[in-house]
Amino acid sequence: MSTEIVREVAGVSIPQQRRLRQQAESWFGRMWLAIPEWFVQLVGASAMFFWLATELPDYFRDFWRIGAYYQFTDGSRIDLPWTRVLVDLNILLIGLAFVCRRPARTRATRATDVILGLLGGWWPMLPFLTAGVIARFDPFAAAEWKLFVLSPQLSFTQLMCGASLVMLGNAIDVAGYLTLFRSFSVVPEARVLKTNGLYRFVRHPVYFGQLIAQAGVWFCFATQHWIWWSFYAGFVALQLWRSKREDSVLAAAFGEPCREWQRRTFWFV
Repeated sequence: MSTEIVREVAGVSIPQQRRLRQQAESWFGRMWLAIPEWFVQLVGASAMFFWLATELPDYFRDFWRIGAYYQFTDGSRIDLPWTRVLVDLNILLIGLAFVCRRPARTRATRATDVILGLLGGWWPMLPFLTAGVIARFDPFAAAEWKLFVLSPQLSFTQLMCGASLVMLGNAIDVAGYLTLFRSFSVVPEARVLKTNGLYRFVRHPVYFGQLIAQAGVWFCFATQHWIWWSFYAGFVALQLWRSKREDSVLAAAFGEPCREWQRRTFWFV
């Protein structure tokens, strides 16, 4: 009788890794599953921590002026640093979640799941990443682009509405990430079924918070242009698609307990 020695790699045994690879239905799936989990974690965490490192000097320079503000005609102003703090707190939690997350019970293998999942995760940052790329070649053009993205002159109503939505949405996201944490993923994968915290009421509190926060950005802070309204509509479509795929993946992995939880919680689709 032969004995198979099972080695553990990132919490997943060799036979389990073979079964995961056998789930791949295409060359893309096989390629994606061939990427080590530690590498995905390293890239994800590094991107988040690098972003925070570029933001950190502003906190020490003048904390109270790092966020949205309104300048009155008499020279006084209202500063709302928490619009920035809550965003950066979400980025910190995502970075830590990448470092600490559990191995997946099931991994994504479809090209659409991976590509649209990654696209949805980075979608809100695309206009600002574009500004960074343009700045490499033409700083003046980059400044013009930023003025096209974000309105240089906000009314008091725009500021308060936009800041309220951004802070509310990001506060919901913080609560969602704190509950999700080690089960965090960008693409549809199953780790642990979360039914506590905000997940008792909303199936996708992180997406819910993002939809609220991004409404504040693109309807209040951005220039009033159809491009940014369409940009937000595209974000909503992506997140609703991602949520539907994640519901299917979780139901397949966790069965009836998951389906019962889905029936009693709110979501749009």
